[in-house]
Amino acid sequence: MQSLKKTLVIIGCLCLCITDFYASSAFSIHVNTTRRSRGNGSAERPFCSFSKAINALEKYTYSHHNKKNSKPVTIYIHADTSIKELLLITIPVKLIGVDKPVISFSENTGIFAQNTVLKIENCRITRSEEFTEPRTVPIIYGSKSQITLDNAVINTQEGGDVIILRNSSFFCKKSTVESTQHSQSLLIRAEQSKVTVIDSELNAKAVFGILFSLKNTKSTVKNCRSNLICQTAGKIAELRQSTLTLKTFECAYQSALPEEEKDAFETDDRSQINFQNEPVLTGFIKTPEPDEEETEPEINSLTEESEPVSALVEETE
Repeated sequence: MQSLKKTLVIIGCLCLCITDFYASSAFSIHVNTTRRSRGNGSAERPFCSFSKAINALEKYTYSHHNKKNSKPVTIYIHADTSIKELLLITIPVKLIGVDKPVISFSENTGIFAQNTVLKIENCRITRSEEFTEPRTVPIIYGSKSQITLDNAVINTQEGGDVIILRNSSFFCKKSTVESTQHSQSLLIRAEQSKVTVIDSELNAKAVFGILFSLKNTKSTVKNCRSNLICQTAGKIAELRQSTLTLKTFECAYQSALPEEEKDAFETDDRSQINFQNEPVLTGFIKTPEPDEEETEPEINSLTEESEPVSALVEETE
């Protein structure tokens, strides 16, 4: 009987320790793939694989289901790692790299942020796929979310559109987004969203390349440069019921077929491009001039079919 009581006490203490970890330390998870020993996700004993961090994140997500004011979970990545499954984010998460590690996604995988806030900082995210057929598997998909790239690099080979946004906001600073495709390369596709890109670089290499495809979206691009290397044609942006504001922007365009169309932008009559100063565009037919006055078409609410994203979390970046 005494030994049974001792066993129950030990099990009880173990349960309290596990509960304690998720109550106090679950907001911060550490991953270091160079470690061989098992860890608990703490800074002193980091997980040795990203899958362990995903399991911990799933447990935390389940325990905080429908808690709109939950604090962000910060995942610190201390070394290069690979992710072999779709990373579904439904609570506020920060992915922060230590010494800028490489996060490699397997084919047909990526990050799906839904109804939440996601920040990726100081990381290099890559994915390389075999060219089989033209298809779209974005490496980042945002639905009713706030997504931030800060000092990050996104690099893809094949897989179609790199970033897709629906009813979301996207803020990119001091980062690089680049893609190489055997068909069409589209870096950012946004619908009913807000896009801001500052102090960043955008590069596309493909048969047909395009940096932005915007529908019912307000976007600002400031202090950025880009390269479009295309076999046929390329554009900086195509707009449908959207606005694009450019300030201190450079784009170098190359096409293997010089007779192909070389207009930098494609817009409908309900869209507007505002040039706060003259962009430096090479390889296109004509260079737009700065606008004297900015006018913007009416754009529908960012989340007209959902509650405001900012209401989902108490802490946002």
